[in-house]
Amino acid sequence: MRNGINQRRIALVTAVLLFGCSEPGDPDGDGGVLAGTETGEVGGDDDGEADEHGPEADGGETETTGPDEDEVGGDDEDEVGGDGDGDGDGADGGLPNNPYCQPVAAWDPTWVSSALAMIEQINAARALGGSCGELGEFPAADPLVWEPALTCAARVHSQDMAVNNFFSQTNLEGKDASWRVEQAGYVGANSLEIIGAGYADPLVVAGGWLGHDGFCAALLDGGFVEVGVGYAFGANAAHGHYWTLVLGGE
Repeated sequence: MRNGINQRRIALVTAVLLFGCSEPGDPDGDGGVLAGTETGEVGGDDDGEADEHGPEADGGETETTGPDEDEVGGDDEDEVGGDGDGDGDGADGGLPNNPYCQPVAAWDPTWVSSALAMIEQINAARALGGSCGELGEFPAADPLVWEPALTCAARVHSQDMAVNNFFSQTNLEGKDASWRVEQAGYVGANSLEIIGAGYADPLVVAGGWLGHDGFCAALLDGGFVEVGVGYAFGANAAHGHYWTLVLGGE
């Protein structure tokens, strides 16, 4: 039992945060959206609805963390993120050698750095533990470990959203998060996907998730032990910046 999170899953499978005006997770008021569901669950209105601040945000005018170009996926260099193995994780090992993952094995170095910064921020929060509001207190947990298949699934989905201009955990072919994780070859028993859009800064996105009870509970849950993060930028997409984080565990 992951700190009782199965009993709390309603906060995850129905919640969408829309920031159309300045919020604690959106200091510049530039707008963005954050959403998450457990894989295999219906994600509710994760393609966006209006909240008390008005209609779905358009992504604002935030500075990009990736190149301002229409094509998403970064450069084609073999060495990404300074580790020389093409996966950009900053450690030994690479993405799974399968047809689903190979198109995202080489990733823009700045996008890789943003993903790693997000993981570092979340692991710092896990090291402290803390309150997730109505979902209670969470003790300190071990850091999440970078996992290649989850990274593959995260990159594929962020790229898909940025290229095809949509924000949802169901892609335009009707495939969901559990399908992506399976295609990537992940062998863990449980996984959970969280997505975000409209923010360039990984620390703002991570802070927004940690400030929401449901997402906070997932990110601090010690039952999740692995993680993959994918960031992509689409110059012609409504939100510009697209984030996918996938947790894995026992």
